[in-house]
Amino acid sequence: MSATEPPNRHDQDREWALDRTLAWAEEAARNGDYFSAVRWLDTLEAIDGGIPVGYRDRRRRWLRLTQVR
Repeated sequence: MSATEPPNRHDQDREWALDRTLAWAEEAARNGDYFSAVRWLDTLEAIDGGIPVGYRDRRRRWLRLTQVR
């Protein structure tokens, strides 16, 4: 895809799915469900091959919080 081509539907759907998965992880963490938050990040990693850099620290923190409970 060149810089002048609009993103195709597949790319848009993929981006939406990735963004939604991160939103579900954040929502779970806000609700104190750190186990589910980590699982959402695991899901993202499985389908996309990784998680955004900014979520690596969150994952570690959320993992620690699952062990505190």
